[in-house]
Order: sequence, then structure tokens, then C-alpha cells
Amino acid sequence: MNTEGPLFPFLLTGDRDGTRALFRYDMSPVDAVRLAQEKVNGDASLLLYAFAADGYLTTGGHRLPAVIVHAGERGERAAFVFAQRFAHDRTPKFSALAGAPETIDATASWFPPA
Repeated sequence: MNTEGPLFPFLLTGDRDGTRALFRYDMSPVDAVRLAQEKVNGDASLLLYAFAADGYLTTGGHRLPAVIVHAGERGERAAFVFAQRFAHDRTPKFSALAGAPETIDATASWFPPA
């Protein structure tokens, strides 16, 4: 188990039948986002998605590692970006929470418009 490296971006989906699926992206974050968006946009059976990746958030001059999630539901106009910060001086990287999860932004959904 790699405890110091990045978290591989991943996509969780839920479809009309209640089936859930996990897709891992072992590639650059830009390519991972593009492929995840294509998956969500191109699969009419999906109802829900959540794409997660690691990154950093800066608040009050403090830059902390974070898991950032972009999540949406079919039929809703907006999707949401959530984040959970972690202490920067811990091993493994995501072992100690730093505060509560936060809603960062409302943004465009990856689902095509209805």
C-alpha cells in the first residue's frame, strides 16, 4: 500500500437499477477528469456520480492536503464540490482530519441538460 503517494482519482456511479460501479484512473488528473466526464455524460442509465481526487486547499494562508469530490444527480441543474482537509504533517497522508467536510462550490453538472 502506497501511503505517501497520491490518491488515484476515481468515479463512483449509481444507475437506474441500483447498480453501483467504481472506475479508477491511473493517469494525470486532467485526463482522469476528462474521461470521468465522458463516462457520466455518455451513459443515459446513470442517476448519480461522485468523482474524487486528492489536491490541496488553502485557507487563511494554510495549504493542506484534501480529498475533493465533484458530485451530481441526474435532473438537478447544479452539482456540488465537497472537500475534506487533512493534517499536512501526518503519515499516512490522509490519516488525520483537519476540520469538518465542506461544501466548496455549486457548479455545472456533468450530466447533459434534460
